Parts: sequence; C-alpha cells; structure tokens
Amino acid sequence: MLRLTRPTLIALMGYPGAGKSTLARWLAGRSAGLQIVSRDTIRAAMFDPCSYSDAEEQAAFEATALAVSAVIQRGQSAIADGMCFYDVGTLEVLRGIAAANRVLFWPVYCSIRLETAITRVEEDHRMRRHPVAHRNGELVRKIAAEFRTLPPDGMLIDMEEGAEKAGNQLVSLLKERMEAR
Repeated sequence: MLRLTRPTLIALMGYPGAGKSTLARWLAGRSAGLQIVSRDTIRAAMFDPCSYSDAEEQAAFEATALAVSAVIQRGQSAIADGMCFYDVGTLEVLRGIAAANRVLFWPVYCSIRLETAITRVEEDHRMRRHPVAHRNGELVRKIAAEFRTLPPDGMLIDMEEGAEKAGNQLVSLLKERMEAR
C-alpha cells in the first residue's frame, strides 16, 4: 500500500501501449485518495465521435489540466494519464499546476521497447480495447521519433514485465523520494 504523506501529482509518460493506464489503475487501487485523471476519458466524453484534430486534442488537454487542478485543490493526489508527454509543453503545464498548488510532482517514464508497444497497440486496436480509435503502430512510431528526454526529476519504470512488477518498483521509488524530502 502506498501512503502519500502530502498531495502529489504523478504524470505518467511513455509511448502509447507502454501500460500507463494499467499502471495508473494498479497504483490507484493501492493508495487511498489517489485520483486518476485521464485525458483519454475526458476527450471521449467531450467529442463523440472524436476526429483527433489538433483543436480537440488541445481542448481535451486543457480540460484535463483543469481537472488535475480541481483534484489537487480539494486536497487529493492525482495521476495524470492518457498523455504521452513527448513534448516539453504539456509536462511543464502540469509541473506548473503542481508548483502553484505546492504539491509534490513526480514525472514517471514508463519504459518499454518500441516493438512491445507497437504489438500491444495493434492488438488493442484489433480487439477495440482502447478508447482512442486512432492508436496504431504508426502513431507509436511517430511519437517515439518525437519523444523528449526524461526530465532530471523523472523516475524510470520498466514496463516490460507488467503492471505488478512496475507498480512495486514505482511504489519503492516514491517512498524513497518522499522520505528524502
């Protein structure tokens, strides 16, 4: 069980298919007061059907940032999910929200081999298991080519062996970082 000693914002970074949403659910199930805020879920609620245009993506991100702020302002911790954070701007917006609200901010990079992410996304696409209809191998390759480096305060979690092992690794890292503060 993870006990967050003060409000915290965890931003899950990584390729589509890395297991960010699975890890978010695993972690939220083991920590009281940890709310998942998913851009995928928010976008699906806002746009039916969704064309994944730049305007829709921007509106969904802005709504997600507002939702993260609201969760934090009511004294809860949040996991930002449904975003890859492959560009500088989106991660820094969330970092700014955390700073403005004086909560801990932990960027977590969900590391996975590109081939594994593509295989997972293609299978999810075939089986219609994911709310993002345009997720496919081509999207994973595009995002991988544009991915930024891990920020200095980021935590690297190996997702190759599944959410249970990755979750336990993340809980250990979070506990170490909280104790160091």
